[in-house]
Amino acid sequence: MEGAPIEGAGAPPVPNLTVFAVPVPGRKYVIGADPAEGNPTSDDSAATVLDVETGEEVATLAGKFELALFAMAGLVG
Repeated sequence: MEGAPIEGAGAPPVPNLTVFAVPVPGRKYVIGADPAEGNPTSDDSAATVLDVETGEEVATLAGKFELALFAMAGLVG
C-alpha cells in the first residue's frame, strides 16, 4: 500500500521533500542517501527515510542539490 504525502507536516520548506508520515517520538529512523556529488549533469541526489521497526518509507528527497546543501541537511558525511 502506498501512502499519500502529508501536506504541512511541520517539515522544513525543502524543495522536493515529500513526507508520508510524521516522526513519532521514541521511534528509530534510518536515512539512505546518494548525493550525486552535486554534479548538475548527473542523476538527481536522493534520500529516503525509513522507520527502522516497520521498514515504512516516511519521507523522500530527490533533486539537483549542491553537495554542501545536501550535507547541511545532515544527509551525508
